[in-house]
Amino acid sequence: MNLLLATRDTFEKKDVKFFTFNQDSSQATIVTKTGFYVFNTSPVEKTFEKRMSGVGQLVRVGVSSLVVIVGSGIEPTLSARSVVILNAQSDLKTDCTTSPFFATLQFLSPVLNVLVNNKRIIVILENEISIFQSVSFKKIDSFQTALNPLGICALTDNEKSLIAYPAERPGDLIFYDARKRSLKNQISAHNNSIGFICFNCDGSLLASVSTRGTVVRIFNVNQREKLYEFSRGTFPNTVICMAFNKSSTFLCVTTISGSLHICKIPDSPITNLSTYSYLNPLSYLRPYANISEHFHTSGTIRAVCAMENNRVLILTEFAELIEYTFDGINCTFASKRILLQN
Repeated sequence: MNLLLATRDTFEKKDVKFFTFNQDSSQATIVTKTGFYVFNTSPVEKTFEKRMSGVGQLVRVGVSSLVVIVGSGIEPTLSARSVVILNAQSDLKTDCTTSPFFATLQFLSPVLNVLVNNKRIIVILENEISIFQSVSFKKIDSFQTALNPLGICALTDNEKSLIAYPAERPGDLIFYDARKRSLKNQISAHNNSIGFICFNCDGSLLASVSTRGTVVRIFNVNQREKLYEFSRGTFPNTVICMAFNKSSTFLCVTTISGSLHICKIPDSPITNLSTYSYLNPLSYLRPYANISEHFHTSGTIRAVCAMENNRVLILTEFAELIEYTFDGINCTFASKRILLQN
């Protein structure tokens, strides 16, 4: 998932700087200005926490002990131009303030995003992507890209290690084989710049949305073919996150206005999304409805989503874990838990 920074209002209230699910959504990670916390999502319980200032982004590889951290630049040892790797299983059982980093990767410009699977660590800079082995941390490739100020990139979870990132032409995407170190293909996905992308579990499908956020498209990666197109809404909206379920039969989408959308796959080539509010889960809302007044913030809310089995999970910048039950037709509010207290 892409790097998500909380709004200024949220940072002052909860100190939340980054939040995400791991690859199989079995764990949720929340980073604050004083450390990071990892929670199991079923049952919901905190598995560990670490006091550590200066963390900007943190990625766990599934349920393994590998933790990859991007510095925020607040601490000298955690520069925004560095990526550090910790062995969470060993370091987090000891005095973490004195444990050395397992490895450190240095760069000449700020790191905008980092993606990890069992084979590769992908580091995204504004106009460069670097690829490392996830075991030896040896650099195996590095290449220039088009200007990518949002650090948009997607990596498959399997051993294919296929990555996708924006091309020079706005709306186009490049697929690169990080295992064979070769360009695979390029597609024209949207007329506007890319806003968010994600692969399904086996890397055969890719979902994309532009910065306008009005249309979600799903492509067959190998054949470079558009399979499905979903209308999210008439008015522009920023998509914060998208995620396939494990069987690739549904895609969930969250937007900055506070709406959750669920796309059924496969279906007719042109179809609408089911739309739910994760701020007011009992009401049906149109995709463009503004429901952020429930939090009394500046008008936006950021949240990441995940689907697994018969439930949809939402993790918000307010450190809330919201769960829905989903039977393929109806999405029903189940619970909301505040993972961090003031």
